[in-house]
Amino acid sequence: MSIAAGTDTGIRTAVYDWLRTGDELRTALGPESTEDDPSVFPHGAPAHRRFPYIVFKRSDSVEARTLSKTRDGLRGGLFSFEVWGDDAFVVERVAEALASRLEQMPGPRGNVSVRAIDLQGEVDDAVRPEDGSEVTWFVTVLTARLTYRAVPSGA
Repeated sequence: MSIAAGTDTGIRTAVYDWLRTGDELRTALGPESTEDDPSVFPHGAPAHRRFPYIVFKRSDSVEARTLSKTRDGLRGGLFSFEVWGDDAFVVERVAEALASRLEQMPGPRGNVSVRAIDLQGEVDDAVRPEDGSEVTWFVTVLTARLTYRAVPSGA
């Protein structure tokens, strides 16, 4: 289900809807990922979620946020997109599909019009869970600046 023009959305809802409806991204996330359960989560994944999955959140500092409209109505925000998994190659494949999906996002999304996405960086890391197991989790973090305009018509 995608956001219909004119519905009440914000930038986070627009990003979530855009990511969960991408066939290529859902394919990279694996057979567990469906449009109704897309393996994409704002702020944090549920406990014991099966890998791989994506967590996204707004990550800019308060001073860097554009909360008031500029003269042309544009706003901006920095978002972090974390791709988590237990296989580094799967994480890389999902991160590439995520970057591709984000680059296709500019356009009307509900009552948010995304004007530009600037992918600013990518960082890889590996962590061990604190449960004493010998497994390793891998994470790739993509950082992107979104420039958007909130409009009632979605234009």
